[in-house]
Amino acid sequence: MNAITIALDLARLRGHPIKDYTFPFWQAVILLTFIGISYGLDPSIGIPLIYAIILGVLIYWSWYWVCNFVISWWLKRSKLWDGRGALSRVIIASWGIDILLPFLGLMGIPGLLLIPLWLYTLWVMVNAISHATGVSKGSSIIACLAALLVYLFTLGMLAAITIVALVMSGIFPAVNS
Repeated sequence: MNAITIALDLARLRGHPIKDYTFPFWQAVILLTFIGISYGLDPSIGIPLIYAIILGVLIYWSWYWVCNFVISWWLKRSKLWDGRGALSRVIIASWGIDILLPFLGLMGIPGLLLIPLWLYTLWVMVNAISHATGVSKGSSIIACLAALLVYLFTLGMLAAITIVALVMSGIFPAVNS
């Protein structure tokens, strides 16, 4: 099976065992990069298009690495999963539905109405991990929430460090009271 077929099945909440995720890794790379590019096309970001695309790709790739590390660690640590199979491909394929979010935003749908779809994409990932590894949905939810918390903390720390560095270097002016 290829990455797109599996992503469409996962969007319909049809889980696959981990042995089905044998598509070439380059397909996963293209899918993940395309999702990042699609987020960069959102004009509401307010920065030049090329920077927005680079930012979208970097954010999605960093989210992937944190997710892959934290979810794998959580499932192995709690001895719920033996570590066999490509969990990285499961995670990327479960994000296939994320391509819809920026395009719906480009069509003028307010962000508030996209929140249920974003929550659905999280549920697709939970369902995919649960079916692929054989762990319960509760354990998959905890693993995904742990990954989300680690990612948000890491992103916040990187943003704070970047802002401090830009202010100290004089590139970004400090606000005087």
